[in-house]
Amino acid sequence: MMRNWPGFWGKWGKDTWLPLAAHSLDVAVCFRRLAALPAIARALDRAAGMALSDAQRDRLAVLAMLHDLGKANRGFQRKVLDARAPQVGHVRELFALLCDEALAAAFLKAACLPELVGWFDDGEGLGLQRFLLAAWAHHGDLLPVEQLQGEARNRNWKRWWQDDEEIRPMQGVREVLAWARTSFPKAFSPDVPPLPGDRPELQHLFAGLVMLADWLGSSQTHFPLDPEAQPEPRRQQDEKAIRRLLAQIGLDARPFRRQPLPEDFRKRFGFAPRPLQAEAGRIRPEDRLWIAEAETGSGKTEAALHLFFTLFAEGRVDGLYFALPTRVAARNLYERVRDYVARLFPEDARPPVLLAVPGYAQVDGLALPDLHENRFFDDPAPDRLWAAEHPKRFLAAPIAVGTVDQALLGIVKTRHAHLRLGLLARHLLVVDEVHASDAYMSELIAALLGWHVRRLGGCAMLLSATLGSRARTRFLRAAGVPASTPAREEAEHTPYPAFWHGDTCVPIQAGGKRCVELELLPIPEGPPWGAGRWWLLLGGRSRDWERAQALADEEAQAEFAPALDRVGEALEKGARVLVVLNTVGRAVRFLRLAEQRGWTDAVFRVRGVRCPHHGRFAPADRLVLDRAVVERMGKGSPNGPVLLVGTQTLEQSLDIDADFLITDLCPADVLLQRLGRLHRHDRKRPPGLERPRAIVLAPRRPLLEGLDAKRGVASWLLGWGFGNTYPDLRVLEQTRRLIETEEYVCIPEDARRWVEAASHEASLAALHAEDVRWEEHGKAITGQGIAQGLSARHVLVELDKPMDEVRWREAGELVRVRLGVDSWQLPLAKPFMSPFGEKITEVVIPGWMMQGVSAAPDEMVLQAQPAEEGVRLTLTAPGGLTRHFVYDRFGLREGAP
Repeated sequence: MMRNWPGFWGKWGKDTWLPLAAHSLDVAVCFRRLAALPAIARALDRAAGMALSDAQRDRLAVLAMLHDLGKANRGFQRKVLDARAPQVGHVRELFALLCDEALAAAFLKAACLPELVGWFDDGEGLGLQRFLLAAWAHHGDLLPVEQLQGEARNRNWKRWWQDDEEIRPMQGVREVLAWARTSFPKAFSPDVPPLPGDRPELQHLFAGLVMLADWLGSSQTHFPLDPEAQPEPRRQQDEKAIRRLLAQIGLDARPFRRQPLPEDFRKRFGFAPRPLQAEAGRIRPEDRLWIAEAETGSGKTEAALHLFFTLFAEGRVDGLYFALPTRVAARNLYERVRDYVARLFPEDARPPVLLAVPGYAQVDGLALPDLHENRFFDDPAPDRLWAAEHPKRFLAAPIAVGTVDQALLGIVKTRHAHLRLGLLARHLLVVDEVHASDAYMSELIAALLGWHVRRLGGCAMLLSATLGSRARTRFLRAAGVPASTPAREEAEHTPYPAFWHGDTCVPIQAGGKRCVELELLPIPEGPPWGAGRWWLLLGGRSRDWERAQALADEEAQAEFAPALDRVGEALEKGARVLVVLNTVGRAVRFLRLAEQRGWTDAVFRVRGVRCPHHGRFAPADRLVLDRAVVERMGKGSPNGPVLLVGTQTLEQSLDIDADFLITDLCPADVLLQRLGRLHRHDRKRPPGLERPRAIVLAPRRPLLEGLDAKRGVASWLLGWGFGNTYPDLRVLEQTRRLIETEEYVCIPEDARRWVEAASHEASLAALHAEDVRWEEHGKAITGQGIAQGLSARHVLVELDKPMDEVRWREAGELVRVRLGVDSWQLPLAKPFMSPFGEKITEVVIPGWMMQGVSAAPDEMVLQAQPAEEGVRLTLTAPGGLTRHFVYDRFGLREGAP
């Protein structure tokens, strides 16, 4: 059906429309109001290298107003008139204007570009070009100029800019500029100092703020369609709407400061501060990076929140993003943060608190329906929930608790990365458990600190139980703090616990001393990679699955027998026994063997079902699993024997207390984290376990024999998690020697010394002097680290380059896979009931189980069929690809067809 063309439209509704110039103004007013918010205004000044005047900010708003000039093209305007017309866009088509001399001249004149060139200090048009490219990238992707020029020529896009009998595209451009002159007259004044055209950080921040302004200004609830809109009335209406909207979303934090926050820690949290927490409230004006290094259970979370409340009260930040390594950790911390916010802020001036976990978002404890990816931004919804409705908007919340990937996705080549960065500029960024970072993660975190702290003057805090001098120095440098890695002796004598104000270390009085008795237990040789184990790893390729399982269990009997004997002795005394192994496979095998020994009454249960604890359970089951762990082994939990077997998920974020620990050999910093679960709470201990004790399982063969011909990790060690989870055998070797030579480790006194003794460059060099094979392994590890660093740098947005030089290629999915989050969260064709009575609608499959699968998640079908115990899952993808899995009380694993 043909319609009459009403004029240049920017938004089209069922029965009405909005002029292009009016929509452009909506976005410009949103941008200008954002640029006036205190934290964003500071970031803009820092990025510009100067204090921007109101008129200069008006000029940036005018440039934002030009973001949709591409909608003036004839093809775009025609597509609503005839359903059969070509579906023409409005961004890429702009590059057709660069392919024709006459069109380019007409566009320059219509858009007043010669006049706008003078707004920048280069005076040659390069600065203007870069800011236009930033504005035109408002859909989330940066624009490759040369590629799009070639595409424009090949597809003859210039025809969309040529006049016909009704539509003259350049007239639409002129209308936008006319509205801009009327609405922002100061911007066109000749005596305004020029904007810097050569500062990439300003261009990239501008791009992110335009993306945000476009998202806000496209809400038809707040900026309704009106074909009769006029410049001045529309601007006044926009001002009222955006002020209200920013306050309701929480982007404008000033309403939350109506009532001063108490300064005293006790009044904020309800208890007296520990030394670390008290130090967090003593901030210096010049500080922007803080590092808290302290043992598990020392109160680092409250220290971070105390710092945030102090910075917030002073107006130095407008929000908080608390970034944790896992979804489980984020969910566990979320309620604590909510409780503290409710304690401090009156109900009528309380900032919304967001659980920033995709698919499980909550605002103020209210779980949202699954709106992500399916909700249009202009659907009506309470504005307080706006940030929760899409993961790309999570950082818009004034206070959010989520996973670290949500912040890291702001610095990698993924859609709307700049939006995330612009939103993050308002926040104190807290990154928890930084010690767990590998070379790849360290590169990304360093890049994030470089952007947020050094380039934009933001605030960040790192929390760590065992950071290590090398990592600490790297992060300080990234944030612009001069620092050098200390020699080993100096590093070992650096105070611990400590609170770092930039490069200034403040020693913290330890809250208590725990001396853990350590024993190294060599594992009998056995066949750690015997036939049964290999069959299990081949998941789905064996026809005799039960036989493979039985053979694997038989092989594991010899492997774990000595450790199981110790477990039996402890359980007889009524002990709470924690077993933390490096891989899911080892944990499951250990639990099976424990059950075979008849300890079924003592094995940890969830709703009456025996199970281990690890990360390979469906999200719904992980919630009940974590609750059950805390109920059985947390503060105030009942006494009596219990055996809890799991993996690294037990060493972080769960407040649990054990009498006795068995753990696989792991790096010293990780070992200290695991030891932190011993004697964590005040309770009566079983006889013989009045002092905390830990058994460390290690291969009987020397680790040096675990190096293959290329000085990588030999296959017989892979089952231990060495070579993949913990690739550097040198660190493991030095940790093993510490355990052998020292009968116990006292926390926190020995923590710094142990970490540096196991990981400092001088310590590793001492191994090189002993045997050339260690040196060759060190070179291989260094090469892997360089490769991982290069891999990380390859996906980073080139924030140090101007907009016209950035090479852009979507890498977000690659990064999410590398970080282990959101990569293969697959819905089921039909839900099933889990062993714990939960309705399972989706399963998270680790990336390594999906190697060779290139299909998109929505192209796959995951079906469940009942099995003797649990369910069998069959995944089918295009091209006949089929994968089989089993899901039962032991979690997810590869299975037989």
